[in-house]
Amino acid sequence: MKNTFAPINRIPPEILTLVPDYWEDYSDGALIGLTHVCRGWRELFVSRPSLWTRLDCTHVKKTRAYIERSKTSPLEICLGEFDPEVFITDGAVLLAAPHFSRLKTLSVLGISIVDLASLVEYFSCPVPFLSRLEIDFVCDEVPVLPNTLFGGDLSSLRELELAGVVTTLPWRGLSKLTTFNLYCVPEDNILLTQLLDFFESAPHLRHIQLGSIPTSSDAPTERVVSLPHLKDLSIIAQPAHSILLNHLSIPAGALLHLEFTYSGKESPIPSYLPNPPDRLHNISHITAVNLRLASERRSVRLSGPSGGLYMFGRWTRGDNKPYSGIGNFCGPSDGLTFQGPSG
Repeated sequence: MKNTFAPINRIPPEILTLVPDYWEDYSDGALIGLTHVCRGWRELFVSRPSLWTRLDCTHVKKTRAYIERSKTSPLEICLGEFDPEVFITDGAVLLAAPHFSRLKTLSVLGISIVDLASLVEYFSCPVPFLSRLEIDFVCDEVPVLPNTLFGGDLSSLRELELAGVVTTLPWRGLSKLTTFNLYCVPEDNILLTQLLDFFESAPHLRHIQLGSIPTSSDAPTERVVSLPHLKDLSIIAQPAHSILLNHLSIPAGALLHLEFTYSGKESPIPSYLPNPPDRLHNISHITAVNLRLASERRSVRLSGPSGGLYMFGRWTRGDNKPYSGIGNFCGPSDGLTFQGPSG
């Protein structure tokens, strides 16, 4: 009777099972701990399938229990984050593979090329629920993702992040994609036309971050891809260039961020300042230009077809302290040139 009237047991079961949804730091240990409190709690929490959908495939016994308890709920799988050397060989992934069609999110982080090749064999099935895909591969040898990945159809995908892998980006059905990040791809392994084709297949893109872009154009000069829903575009390139912007139509209100880095050890004027875009579309919509000159001498330069704005002077760092390297910023001549609609 004392246990029955305890305040915690006065919470309706359908409310109590929602508590894990509000944990700031989700952990398997905490979730499993709930099932060890008493027989009633064990039955209650085990019976809610959505609590058992996060798999890391590091242990066979745990993976089997999670798959059984998740029933038909969409799965969130993260591979390689905890023990990248054994997660394929211990058989846990083999247990999860028949259920990959239930994938809601998939993260493949820092695994070996052998393990990635094994996984790709299981990634040929359709994934109608997959909304987020992250593949982060940091290695000397850059692997290639085949065109057969998930049957080439990612109709529910909303977020895509690729790092350290090569792909021709041939996937279809990207009408729901809103976020795209691309990093650590050798510049000679991706073509500008591939990026443009990809953008055209994902007309609802809102957030784009590119740490890897081609240094030359294989697209006709007249080809321009419109991104009507774009909110922000970030390009962090080395060597510095912005050739992609010649082929994009940026909507009013979008935030454009260009960043490059140079050492400037011998001279404050680098030998490879970025070539400004020749045809930056909709430049009349630009309402503000923010320059940041940190200790690494990072800067931004924009240009367009009309007008001009010339800026120079002493620059301050983010902490409002004067920049100690050079008094006046040294770009072309002694400043940054912005071409815009007004003088």
